[in-house]
Amino acid sequence: MIYAIIPAFEEEETIMKVIEKTLGLADRIIVVNDASTNGTKREIEMARFISPEITLLQNPKNMGKGASLRYAYLHIITMKPRDNDSIFTIDADMQHDPLEMPKLIRKLNEGYDMVIGMRDKSSYGKRKRFGNAFLSIATSIMSGQRLHDSESGFRCYKMRVIKEISPLLRTDRYGTEIEHIILASKRGFRIGEVGVSSHYIRGKGVTVMDGVKNFIIGLKTWVRVV
Repeated sequence: MIYAIIPAFEEEETIMKVIEKTLGLADRIIVVNDASTNGTKREIEMARFISPEITLLQNPKNMGKGASLRYAYLHIITMKPRDNDSIFTIDADMQHDPLEMPKLIRKLNEGYDMVIGMRDKSSYGKRKRFGNAFLSIATSIMSGQRLHDSESGFRCYKMRVIKEISPLLRTDRYGTEIEHIILASKRGFRIGEVGVSSHYIRGKGVTVMDGVKNFIIGLKTWVRVV
């Protein structure tokens, strides 16, 4: 069984495209609407009408990506999935191409417990590339596993990883990406990477200040589990 989680906030222009591309590649799709104020929820409801395998979860207020993922994990775990089931996380802004999900599955089947879609960052500005490289190096040191794109939200996990680390997740926003890596690493899970395409959307994603916050979250998580 393959599950896909799509956290969404103010993504009315892209959420339907992401869902459409994910259909057929996942058995169950869980979309978490993070209290969007535009037509995002309407678009998700339209998709649900067409495809019964889609579930909509609604945050009562804007809570952040990390909180949305925890909500979705709890929902899936109550469905009693098998440990060897797979679970994807996919951004709702079309930065990732869900059609590349089989790439991550193939890498997972090489003996990894978690696979990160390593984005093509050639179109990123110098500051963004530097920030991503710094965070990836710092995360590699803290996790003990060499990683090149610790901030990518396009990921695939074996279900047993999520079952083990989800009760320990605390971060509500973007810092959750690093938190996942460190918690999984410290429990002996093997993390792999595979190259994927990336559509860079200027003005979206992690800012410089977000990067600083994420680094601090990584340090706090590392201290917490050492």
